[in-house]
Amino acid sequence: MGSAKLKRKPLERVFVPGPGQVDLRKAKWCPTIVCIVRYKGEFLVLQRSDEVSAFQGLWSGPAGFLDDDRGLKEKVIDEVGTELNLKRSSIAIKSIRLCAIFDNDAPALGKVFIVHVIEVHVRTKKIKLDWEAKDYRWARTMSEIMSLPLAPGFEVALLAAGLR
Repeated sequence: MGSAKLKRKPLERVFVPGPGQVDLRKAKWCPTIVCIVRYKGEFLVLQRSDEVSAFQGLWSGPAGFLDDDRGLKEKVIDEVGTELNLKRSSIAIKSIRLCAIFDNDAPALGKVFIVHVIEVHVRTKKIKLDWEAKDYRWARTMSEIMSLPLAPGFEVALLAAGLR
């Protein structure tokens, strides 16, 4: 008798809201941020891991829910710092700018994401991904990024940040 290999399901992460945090898993309208990370003339794109709740395998920027009482700048510093493992991320970040806010309808998920596009200039290209992404690239042009399978709304976010 041969041995059969079992295909393991990716580790399912259980979300437990922290103090002051709102559980948006069942909400129709979900405020989010997506960060367009720049280093000199390059743009960072991340391939979402199989462990995230939506858009697995697609390319985007560091992103997260606006689900607590922290300000936008604090949330950006936290998301970029965590997802890219930038120690003392407030020092690694050179500047933060809100570029646009738009609605991104995701009927398959039963959600409408209220996307806040944030341009983030960083002082280093040295990053280490956390569990939310499985690969990354630094790109110089929109055509390089557009050749990748993008998460819904990411092209709009790039345009809002001035990438053409």
